Amino acid sequence: MEKLLSYLARNTYPGRAILMGRLADSRPFLSFVLTGKRKESLNRVIRKTEDGIRLEFYDEKIKGNSKILIYNPLRIFEGKAILSNGNQSDTIKESLENWDTFTSAMFLHKADDDRPGNSKIAGILDLRNGDLKMSVLKKDEDGVDERFFYNYERIIDGRAFFISSYSAPGVPFTGEPLKIRCETDLGTIHRTIWNAIAAEHRISLYSAAFGGDCSISEEIVTNRLIEEKAQKA
Repeated sequence: MEKLLSYLARNTYPGRAILMGRLADSRPFLSFVLTGKRKESLNRVIRKTEDGIRLEFYDEKIKGNSKILIYNPLRIFEGKAILSNGNQSDTIKESLENWDTFTSAMFLHKADDDRPGNSKIAGILDLRNGDLKMSVLKKDEDGVDERFFYNYERIIDGRAFFISSYSAPGVPFTGEPLKIRCETDLGTIHRTIWNAIAAEHRISLYSAAFGGDCSISEEIVTNRLIEEKAQKA
């Protein structure tokens, strides 16, 4: 985890981030990191759904642009976990339902014109054999869409890959996904990531591991606003 800790120490605002791979005990796992700056962005929590997770506003009096801030980061479909920082997860699931592919689904998306520093990121992890595909979509310095795809076959135990919206504040993700050693348990990984995120930007963190039947065998959800309310009660 040292490489990830070093990355988060340098990059105090990663935006949204995803980590996908295998635990030391061979179980496939993933983590979704949610950070923010503006009060509307910070006013969000992760809620569990029948096939994944969804972002929702916590205080109904403080709402922002729901088209950008509210989406389903995680969708689980036919033995595959789909994770992204936007509605890419829905598009990918719909493509798979129609016998299409992860790659073709990402080509349905364009990089953000109004947020040139943002990267649209996504990953799909096969929960049966450990195959992983990741994608980064962003604008280059000339405003042209750049698309990067990464394929990892049968990830070994204790390895995972990490990508985020930003490599630095306002700078899209640069380079290949970070290869991370995760030779520990899910709870330790979850706590390590949460504690490494700059406190002022923390919103939520979700981590899950999957059993042999591709169902969730362990999951952890940390929502800053809910925890703060519980501490005041």
